[in-house]
Amino acid sequence: MIQFTLLLLFLSFLHSVSPAEDVHWIDSNGNAVPNSPNQKSEDGFGGLLIITSDQDWKEKWNTPEDHTPHFKEASEVQVGGELYILLFYINPATNSDGEADVVADLKIIRGDGTVGGEYPDQVIHQGKLKGNPKNIRLSPVQIGFIGEKDDPVGTWKIQIKMTDRVRGVSLDLEDEFELLPMVEGPSI
Repeated sequence: MIQFTLLLLFLSFLHSVSPAEDVHWIDSNGNAVPNSPNQKSEDGFGGLLIITSDQDWKEKWNTPEDHTPHFKEASEVQVGGELYILLFYINPATNSDGEADVVADLKIIRGDGTVGGEYPDQVIHQGKLKGNPKNIRLSPVQIGFIGEKDDPVGTWKIQIKMTDRVRGVSLDLEDEFELLPMVEGPSI
């Protein structure tokens, strides 16, 4: 499986860029990171979609604030393998009562191009926003994927439309992975 380490430290948020630029995510050196298919920001709101093979992703995330979690981002998995689709967001707007309202529409496209599932209006955050709005937050919406033997091999796509309803901003996030056939061992 091809993997690389994703350092969440780079997910800091940049609040003042040149006037001609929009607000962006920044890397660990303070450099603006341009929008990409799986990581975007607009009008102060940011969203990130990560596909990881880390089975211990919950333990990695649930650490003290001074610890930076590392996730292995995955781009392929064999039938029988597992992946986890995680959504992160930052800086949702709040209404006059201090409440945020962020939802997401999820769509999974299988390796043969058919729709594997559509899940509209999944609640990302509704209610009072605790802590600094600029903190990176993990969405309660996570998807566990296990490559079943009947699943079509090929490129699977995850499409997310994350909407900050208070701000009136939607971010279209997309990522993909290859589902590969199971490698059979030698028969005895």
